[in-house]
Amino acid sequence: MNYQLYPRNLYLAKLKQAQGFSLVEVLIAAIILFIMLLSANKALLLGMAGTRQGASRTTLESEILNDIEIIQGIDSSLSGDLNGCGSSGGSAYLKTKVEGLNPVRSDRTWQRNLDSSEPTILTITYSFAIPEATGMGSGPGTGGAGSDIGTGIEKRVVEINPSFLSECPT
Repeated sequence: MNYQLYPRNLYLAKLKQAQGFSLVEVLIAAIILFIMLLSANKALLLGMAGTRQGASRTTLESEILNDIEIIQGIDSSLSGDLNGCGSSGGSAYLKTKVEGLNPVRSDRTWQRNLDSSEPTILTITYSFAIPEATGMGSGPGTGGAGSDIGTGIEKRVVEINPSFLSECPT
């Protein structure tokens, strides 16, 4: 017997071949999609955490830079003030002026230490917890200049030569 495919049989044969995906194929595609979405979610969460850390660090460094500018302004305002020309040196006089005019507020997340042991140089040390190591990140500090990896404390040191010393009589 010679069976020929009539147009109707040809349509049914093509329809039988194109029934769709099997259950196994659909499950494999779903697993692959789940893994891709999970990795994208992880990347998104890491990016958001990095943004918060960056914002925290930017705010902190901005506050410290603002404090440094205020101290430089105090130093500039003492130009012509010969009271600091005494035997204790200009750094001790500048230190008392800074502590009186610009005390560190209690709500700051950083500390400032003024060292006037050198008579002509006021050393200002800022200490603060590294934002990447305090609650938002994982592990200890990132290291780098001025950081203490064991405690997660970073330090910034600024030295100011009191500008009014150039006007002191020798």
